[in-house]
Formats: sequence, structure tokens, C-alpha cells
Amino acid sequence: MSGSSAISNLGGAIDQPNRTATNTFQWIDNLSHTTARHAFKVGGDIRYTQLNRLYDLAFGGQITFSGLDNTAGSGGTNIPDALIDFAQGLADGVLQFVGDSHRNFRTTSYDLFAQDSFKLRHNMTLNYGLRYELNTVLREAHGRLSTWRPQNFSTFLPINPFVQTNLDILRASGIVLQSDVDGIYDPDHNNFAPRIGLAWDVFSNGKTVLRTGYGLFYETIIGNIPGNVMLNPPFLPDYFTPFPLTAGLWPTVFGPSPFPVLTITQQKLRTPYAQHYNLEVQHELPGRMLLEVGYVGTSGTKLPRFRQVDQAFITQKQLDQLTPDIPTRLSLMGIPSFVIPQILAGGIAAIPSVARTPYFGYAQLFQAENVVSSNYNSLQAKLDKRFSHGLSFLASYTWSHSIDGASVFFGSGANATTIFPQDNYNLRAERGNSDFDIRHRLSWSLIYEVPKMHSLPKLLGQGWQFGGILTLQTGQPFSVLTGKGLSGTGLGNDRPNVVGDPNAGPHTVQKWFHTSAFVDNLPLTFGDAGRNIVVAPGYRDFDFSFLKNTKIRENVNVQFRTEFFNIFNHPSFAIPSNISAAANFGALFQTPDAAQSNVGLGSGGPRLVQFALKLSF
Repeated sequence: MSGSSAISNLGGAIDQPNRTATNTFQWIDNLSHTTARHAFKVGGDIRYTQLNRLYDLAFGGQITFSGLDNTAGSGGTNIPDALIDFAQGLADGVLQFVGDSHRNFRTTSYDLFAQDSFKLRHNMTLNYGLRYELNTVLREAHGRLSTWRPQNFSTFLPINPFVQTNLDILRASGIVLQSDVDGIYDPDHNNFAPRIGLAWDVFSNGKTVLRTGYGLFYETIIGNIPGNVMLNPPFLPDYFTPFPLTAGLWPTVFGPSPFPVLTITQQKLRTPYAQHYNLEVQHELPGRMLLEVGYVGTSGTKLPRFRQVDQAFITQKQLDQLTPDIPTRLSLMGIPSFVIPQILAGGIAAIPSVARTPYFGYAQLFQAENVVSSNYNSLQAKLDKRFSHGLSFLASYTWSHSIDGASVFFGSGANATTIFPQDNYNLRAERGNSDFDIRHRLSWSLIYEVPKMHSLPKLLGQGWQFGGILTLQTGQPFSVLTGKGLSGTGLGNDRPNVVGDPNAGPHTVQKWFHTSAFVDNLPLTFGDAGRNIVVAPGYRDFDFSFLKNTKIRENVNVQFRTEFFNIFNHPSFAIPSNISAAANFGALFQTPDAAQSNVGLGSGGPRLVQFALKLSF
């Protein structure tokens, strides 16, 4: 049972049992040939992977109580209302999947490469090579996979087609079974990845080296696809029944959802890749120190994201494209004929969003697509003091800027709601600072071994060591959402309009950014606020440790260690409340460790002291 966000759920986890067994069969071989100036190498790696999964999502059923059925004494919060609904049996809806969730996924990867290390001069080496990667289309051993194709969609008939006994009607609704096509997406055969790099000992003395390189690297496209497409009908129909406020106690649960949610794949799903390039100079300094300064960049192409391809239309021009017309759709939804004229008279906003979609009959069609590009540029500097005279340290600084159209394919966290676009028909508006864009970062770590103190007894005067780690960085960007859904798409990812500089202040715990810089978007429009335009608080942390090694016998040693995490107890905060409709809009309300559901153990928590005793023999 699921209550409001402030009330713990009752019962077991909704996604259990959830088990995965992976078998990988690998063949690998390499051949090397070396001459006076060349070091050739060729090889191959072939892997056949079996991913066997059981995923009983909501097989035991989930009943939701939100508190909307009882508003008495709400006091501005729905916590008591949800409890009252639960006590009175006034549920908001029930969800349950049925069928067999066992899936046996199969795929094969072929990786071939050839490379050469060519010594151009005594102080200059050129490395170059080419790699080819082929990942076969993901398949289910027994054909129990399906996706959806817009070109196959003809109409939605007013009977439920999302069970295996209605396959002909199922296909007319756009559903494509694995047995109907070669795979749930087309194969990608042109994955050639060149690499080249140069190392130059500038003065031929081993003290100053210039390095530069370029490489293209492919990723696999499987990702979260298996765990999502396996839930598609007809193999796992879901029974979801929302209850109206007047439904009373425990109303009847109907059959499979008449307007299902599907996770589908773009037919021409391509393999995403990234191009890495760098130019760095390393110079050896006195005192066993190494200074390194360089430029590092990355460009991502064909990166995946989810897009709702069935987003409801919000303009009359868009609605004019729909066939059949709106009255017919409303009739198919079970709306009485005498009510339909009243709905139409109310304009677009009065028409349910599910009746304004280009592919009527689906609540949502979440499609995995290769439509995202990214760009990362950075200046990096590092000073490394190797251990000598009891001291070693590493100091590094990075200035960087990362831009993309989506930072995660499928994920969670503070920016999880932004994995879907505000307007699924305008992905250009999503390009902005990456979720993980950290403009400045400075880190410093040190280990110091205290010299023997001859004035103290031997057991106390030797074996002491101190260490510390300092981290300073600017904040992460985040998006502001209205939480009101004024655009009329029914997706809830609306951003507001911007009328000022949100980063102007006041930078307090109660209000971190300038909340008055945002106003609600007008109905049936999208806000002009960009993605990730507000910057969260920065992060400062210093961890300190000391240890004492005591040699008991020749081969027996006792080590006592004390570690202080965030020794100065400096407060760090996760992104503030970013929903403009929330009462605490703009307030800082949780630390990074709490935001990561790792209270006290993750980074950004309060001071934590840890003691350890280790016996080595």
C-alpha cells in the first residue's frame, strides 16, 4: 500500500522479487609483433551474454491512498488526510501486473582492434589504431518482447486489445512483437572507432613531456531497455483502475488498463559514442614533484534519452491534425454524448489530455531515442609530490563546463523529473548545463609520516602518520518546475517564465535563490526558463586522519586509526526545493548524504568520527 510522500509504504517492495542471473561466454585472442620501431598488435573479443531476469513488478498489487478523498482538517498538508483515507478504505486506485515476468535476454558483442606504437624519433612516439564494435540487437529467447511503431498505428478500437487473444487488433494499435520483425530495433553495423596519440619528450631529458591524443569510444545501447520493454503488453498486461472520489469503499477493479503506458524503442536506435581529446604538458620539478597542466574535452553524440512521443496537443493547429475527431475520441472514452458539447465549448483546456494525443488509446508512449549531444571542455592542473622525507601530497584544480540536452537516460535523484523534456516536440529547449556541471573544483590530499621522536619511549615516539583531504567545489545546476501542469500536456514537467536573475541571491537557508525571478507559465503554453539555469550551494569538506603503527614482534603489527569526516562540521546542502508551487520553494532542506538516501555515510553529512584497530601478522 502506498500513501502520500510523507508516509511510509506498507507491505513489501513493489518490485520484488527481482532477480537477475547473467552468464557470459567469452573468446579472446591477441597477436603482437615487434620490430625496431614498431609494436603491432591485433586482437578480438567475442562475448555471448545471457541475461535471465525475473521482475515481478506490482504482481502483489499496489493500492494508493493520497488523501484526496478526505480534505477535512488538512492544515495545508495531506498527511492526516492520507491516514484518514486509509482508515476509511477510500483508495485512489489499484495497480497490478499479471502474467509471467521471466525473460531470457540474449545478445552477442564482437570487438576487433588493430594498433601500432611507432617510434618516430628517439624522443617521440606515435600510437594509432582502429577498433570495430558490433553489438547484436537484444532478443528474448522465447520471443516475449514487444515495442511500438508509429507507421503500424492505424486506429484504436473500443475494445481492449492489450492481451494475447487479440493479436490482430493489437498490431493495428501499433504494437510490434519480436516475432514480427528482426528485433525491437534495427542493428547498427558502422561502429568504427579510430584512436591516435602522440608523446614527445621535448628536451630529450625525461623531464618535460607533451602528450596529445584523440579517440572515439562507443557505448552499449542496452542500458535500462530490458527492464522496461519487458513490461509491455501483451505479455505483461497491467490492471490499473483509478477510483473517482465518489467510488466509495473498495470499488470494482476492471480489466487491463484501457489506456496503457508503454516503454518503446526508436526503430533506428543507434550506438551512442563519445570523442575524447586532450593536450597536456608534464614537467618534473625538484623535490620529486610533477606538475601537469592540460586541456581535456569530450563530445558525445547519439546519446540516449526518453521522450514522450504521445504528448497531448495544446494548440488548435495541432488538434486539426487528429483523426478521428475529438468528439469520436470522447465517445470512445465512455463520455456520455450529452456531455461532449459542454466539453468542446470549454476549449482545449476542457478536453482530457488523453483525447488530445496524436496516437489515441495510449496514456503515454515513452520512447528511447538517440537524440542527445553533449560537450565538455576543461582546464586541468595537478601537482603531485611523491613520497619522500615522510611527505606526499596531491593538489588538483579543474575548471570545466559541461553542456547537454539530457544528463541521464533513466535515473533518480534531485533532477530525476527532468529526464523527460518540458516539451517533447521541442528538444532544443532542453539544451543547457549538465546536471553534473561543476564549474570549479579544487582538491588536496596529504600524507605526513612523523619522524621518530627520540625523547619519547620507542613505543610512543615512532609510527605516527597524519593525513587529510580537502575538497572545494562550486554548486551543481538545477531546473525549476512549476508543479502545476499549466501547459495542458498532462506530464507535469512545466518550467516557469523568467523575469529576473534567479542567481542574484539572497543565498540563505530559507531562500537560496531569487524565487521572485520566476512566474507561472500561461495556460496552454510552455515556460521560457531554461534547463538547469539555477546553481545550488557549493561543497566544502575537510577530512582528517591519524594513525599509529606499533610493532609488537618482528611479524606482528598493531595499527590504531582515527578518522574525522567533515572535521570542521561545515554544513553542505543538496539542491534547494525547486517546485515553485511548494511552500518551501527555494529553501535548503537536506544535506547531500540525505539526498542520496545514505544518511551519515555519504558525502556532505555532519562530522563523523571513526575508530579502527587492526592486527597484522
